[in-house]
Amino acid sequence: MLSRLIAAAIASCLAAIACEPDVGAVPDYVGTGGAPDTDTDADGDADTDADGDADGDTDTDTDADGDADSDTDTGTGFEECAGISETAQTELLPVDIVFLVDTSASMVQEAAAVRNNLNGFSQQIMAAGIDVRIVMIGERGGWLGNPLIFVCIEPPLGAGNCPAGPDTNLPTYLHITEAVGSSDSLQVFVDTYDQWSMQLRPDSVRHIVVVSDDNSAIGAQAFHDSLAGLDPTFDDFVFHGIVSAQDCNAAASVGQVYIDLIAETGGVLGDLCLQEFAPVFDEISQNVNQVAISCSWDIPDPPENETFASDMVNMEIDVDGDVTPIGYVEDPSLCDAVEHGWYYDDPEDPTEIHVCPQTCDMLHGAIDGVEVTIIFGCETIPAEIE
Repeated sequence: MLSRLIAAAIASCLAAIACEPDVGAVPDYVGTGGAPDTDTDADGDADTDADGDADGDTDTDTDADGDADSDTDTGTGFEECAGISETAQTELLPVDIVFLVDTSASMVQEAAAVRNNLNGFSQQIMAAGIDVRIVMIGERGGWLGNPLIFVCIEPPLGAGNCPAGPDTNLPTYLHITEAVGSSDSLQVFVDTYDQWSMQLRPDSVRHIVVVSDDNSAIGAQAFHDSLAGLDPTFDDFVFHGIVSAQDCNAAASVGQVYIDLIAETGGVLGDLCLQEFAPVFDEISQNVNQVAISCSWDIPDPPENETFASDMVNMEIDVDGDVTPIGYVEDPSLCDAVEHGWYYDDPEDPTEIHVCPQTCDMLHGAIDGVEVTIIFGCETIPAEIE
């Protein structure tokens, strides 16, 4: 969507006013090249110093007003640039969620909570306009035939055959009937991957939800390593858990491995010891809805006979009227060293603009009041390293 909007704006601007600035000689979003310069240094501009800009001083912009841009005022906006700006469309990505429910003997109340809350959980996500698929891994018939400990979901998410028959209801809901023992959730996830991986979509945001009153027999790093062997793309996920966060009578053990994965991926921790399930399902659904916002945008093809200038791109994010300029980082590994930042998918041949995780979090936290503007035509401003 953004690509079409920007491409249309470029064509309109070129046809109407040739995108020329009112002041200065500021390069455009696109350019056709030009004659070689006539100076004696090797930086490709028209002056005699070696700082790479178009003036004769030793700073890195093209004017002398002391700020970080190339215009003649003292602000940091892009009002005097010759380029084109467009509001990026915040798209909702598809979401794939895998539930693993421990159905060992002590999980009577927890299994009932999953049955009672999963329909409301899924409806909240669908109501936000998100295309969701849910995979359930857990016993359908109960532990050792105990009719109180089973996972079988009624309509509209399930198929309506509970408890006598399968509840799979494709394409939205797939139930893998597999025993999940007290400490087996992560291992079962890996072992059953081939049975449900066809439900995963390549562009989806992926979530894992574990409901268990025990800890995992395999550690967080072993889980990551196993995932990397199965599907390297799945290692980018958000992990949630309704697990024991403390020693209590309702739990066999503190779910420390799950707690570590939740903290690592920004998921939701519901303390199973509290036995308050509905608010936790609500919180997980809110997290799913927020994380579904895309944090990358396509760069459009330039008009015919023009070339894209990757060093003439900037970004601003407006959250409820509070505008934040977002600086450029050369590599996503530098995101930890800046307050906010954006980067190219490939600096040598960029096709997409991405934002750093903390900047993506800002978008997720303001789903209803955020505007992302990408500006072409101003010298790219780098993010300030903290």
